Amino acid sequence: MKFDKIPNPWKIVIILSSVILTIAACHTFAVYIGIPTDWTTYRLATRALVEGRSPYVLDNDCQFYNPPWALLPLIPFAYLPPPLDSLCIVALGLVGVVGFCLWVGIPGKNALVWLTTPPVIGGVIVGQIDWMVLYGFTLQMPNVLAYFFLLIKPQVGLGVAIYRFVESWRTRGLLKALYETVPVAGCLLASFFAYGLWPLNGVAMAGQEVDWFTTLWPQALVAGIPLLYLALNQRKVRYAMAAAPCFSNHVLPSSWMGALLALEHKPKLLLVVSISMWAVMILHGLGVF
Repeated sequence: MKFDKIPNPWKIVIILSSVILTIAACHTFAVYIGIPTDWTTYRLATRALVEGRSPYVLDNDCQFYNPPWALLPLIPFAYLPPPLDSLCIVALGLVGVVGFCLWVGIPGKNALVWLTTPPVIGGVIVGQIDWMVLYGFTLQMPNVLAYFFLLIKPQVGLGVAIYRFVESWRTRGLLKALYETVPVAGCLLASFFAYGLWPLNGVAMAGQEVDWFTTLWPQALVAGIPLLYLALNQRKVRYAMAAAPCFSNHVLPSSWMGALLALEHKPKLLLVVSISMWAVMILHGLGVF
């Protein structure tokens, strides 16, 4: 029986079961090689936000780099006792990525390949929030709201943010395109007044060698600029999705989930890429290189 002939409810069961089993296996492997969790940073930042302190000044050598509204969905989990808070964050990430696939109607086998790529699985395991940005990719969401999601992590969503702005300019005029950016621009300015120019914290890391960064900065611009040009010239958003990580010096492994999503319509190619990434990650974790 072909996968596409399986009734939709069973597709959901198969996808969820496969992803849960993969996450369980990867979590065991992550604990074995001692991978730290990013949820520690987000928990501290969320508590600081709720308690009226700056989420950009944290203890334990943690540093939060994202806009403050990214923490709002995490508030219900920040005060849960460990390890319940970590388990709930993993569940939230799993629901987020699977829910995105179901919402936009990605075919089952394509979704399964993407959901089991290292950036998606790794992001869910360590409690990253890159998956939030993906909701800004969807055409169902108006630009006014999409910009809030896309700017949560520019290394994932910047390309699509630029693409959406240019497309709005083309179809509705410059004034309308600018008007759609007013709410997110206003919130950014308010955050600067409240917490200072916090984006400079990330800019300051340019040129630093950090073990968990997975981009070549600024050499990656050689790929990012042509990809963005193709997106705008051919009016194909997939190129913009792939371009975003090339414009940032702060790209974690999980930040590539948006770029890999651009290959969702070519599951065989995506599977080859995923297997290659798994092989490199496992060999690196075992200390081969």
